[in-house]
Amino acid sequence: MSSAAVIKRTFAPAALVGHVHARERGATAAPMPIGNVLELELSHKEEVQTQPDMTQLGGGVHAEVRRVTDVEIKMKLADLNVTNLARASLGTVTGVEGGTVAGEAHKVTRGGMLRTAHIAPTNVVVRKGTSAGTATATDEEHLNVSKGDIIVLDNPGLVLLCHKR
Repeated sequence: MSSAAVIKRTFAPAALVGHVHARERGATAAPMPIGNVLELELSHKEEVQTQPDMTQLGGGVHAEVRRVTDVEIKMKLADLNVTNLARASLGTVTGVEGGTVAGEAHKVTRGGMLRTAHIAPTNVVVRKGTSAGTATATDEEHLNVSKGDIIVLDNPGLVLLCHKR
């Protein structure tokens, strides 16, 4: 079979399965698998410059130069994790060791919600007053609090002091 025949021949069907690997552009690290990819589409745009054929009547194209100007990849990922999210948003991921936070004061309203400055405090102590040492009502202690949990306050007008242990 000639090479021209191989080029024109359509090979089908294709299983289209396998691992998809990625790394940061310009990085020298080895590409790492990104998980389960449901759909993957690779497309490009190119600029075509032609040279007219002046040797024949009616013209035609003597030669052409094609330059790729843009390449796009679209993926539908089934594994949404911190690393893939950072890759998609051109972000970075760094680890931060846990520690202890004391005296994070907030003005709260009974039944209200607030955002703490530290992620996922594990034990929350609620005291009334303007600082940790001026409690005038029974302190409330809320143990085993997870990120996103709603803490219902027993006393109105409390100051929330978050402690991460």
